[in-house]
Amino acid sequence: MVSHAGLGMLRELAEHTGLVAALDDAVADTYRGAWVHSPGQALTGLAVAVADGADAITGIGVLGDREGVFGPVASMPTAWRVLDRVDAEHLPAVRSESLNVSDQQLRPPAHERPRLGEASRG
Repeated sequence: MVSHAGLGMLRELAEHTGLVAALDDAVADTYRGAWVHSPGQALTGLAVAVADGADAITGIGVLGDREGVFGPVASMPTAWRVLDRVDAEHLPAVRSESLNVSDQQLRPPAHERPRLGEASRG
């Protein structure tokens, strides 16, 4: 269990920064009905699996085996279907949304960033 420490926080970070919702928006037009696992949740699950050392899509199963720790996780077939929807038309939107969320949510506002050459005040 210690080797999985912090993985739950990665999923929470993706949710709280708006990344999951942004990824949902990027591929929502490829769905006709409601989803059980949103595309953003499935893609986040895959990213967390990679952070845990997975080198194939089957790695998402490790998270699914520990639903009590990680919450609901998309199945491997669901992960494949989501990846299939990120086609050449939707890939730029997925990249753009991911970068926008990262830049807006993870970077401190300009007035809080230290200026080059200034000594740290902390």
